[in-house]
Amino acid sequence: MRVVPVRLARKLTLQLGRVQGAHPVVEAIRRRSTGLGVQEVVDFDGDLRMALDLREQTASEIFWFGYHSRAVVRCLDRLLQPGQVLFDIGARFGEITLVAAKRVGRSGAVYAFEALETTHRKLAANVAANRLEQVRRIPCGVDAVPGTRMVDARAGRYIGGTLAEGRGGAGRLTAQVQLTTIDAVVGHYRLERLDGIRLDLEGAGLPALRGAAAALRRFAPWLLIELSRAEPGIAPGELAEVLCGYRLHRIGPDGAIVPLDRRDFGEREVLLGLPARRG
Repeated sequence: MRVVPVRLARKLTLQLGRVQGAHPVVEAIRRRSTGLGVQEVVDFDGDLRMALDLREQTASEIFWFGYHSRAVVRCLDRLLQPGQVLFDIGARFGEITLVAAKRVGRSGAVYAFEALETTHRKLAANVAANRLEQVRRIPCGVDAVPGTRMVDARAGRYIGGTLAEGRGGAGRLTAQVQLTTIDAVVGHYRLERLDGIRLDLEGAGLPALRGAAAALRRFAPWLLIELSRAEPGIAPGELAEVLCGYRLHRIGPDGAIVPLDRRDFGEREVLLGLPARRG
């Protein structure tokens, strides 16, 4: 497919994405576009540049729909202010990192954590393309304690999560990645503020928060988490234990913030934790 038809088709799908009931049409186009390779857009989030590999589900959704994590973006529109500091954990190639850096501005900072080397290179390229000096890239995953982990490292394919556990198996590629803790990074950079933490770790969110105990006590940041009690290794009540002192909310598709019981969440939801002491 030539470049011009691709661009024209994208303009159409971005408009269709705002029409109720048009999602299946755009999704059908997206699924047929995997052979188009890497496409660069210059209007991501309005005016940002991003290289998108259409073989990857997340990237192709951004290309054809405008965003992969639209609800998260809309929520960040309400939460982020110039000068604030955000940890974007599980940054992948930078969708939320770029959005957040634009909103906190040069006076703020975004710490983007991405452990896989191949994905981290894409993150670095997208950050550099937009000259976002307020972004600090951390080439590590996050856990309860520092260390290493074997992860699924299938290059060029969306695998669900940056730190999905690799099990070897036929057709699997694995890589060893470094792990750090949120508290360790706060100490290393001698941070004086941490306004928010966004976690997208496909089931590793609770261990990551356990490694943030000191930061949560000191800064009381808001927490934006893709997490579910149905995920392996999470026992009932663990989320309530880790997020003691936080009020939980559900984030709707349009970014609406709705209070919920801390045990009442579904298979895949975006949760917002607001520290009770902030009122």
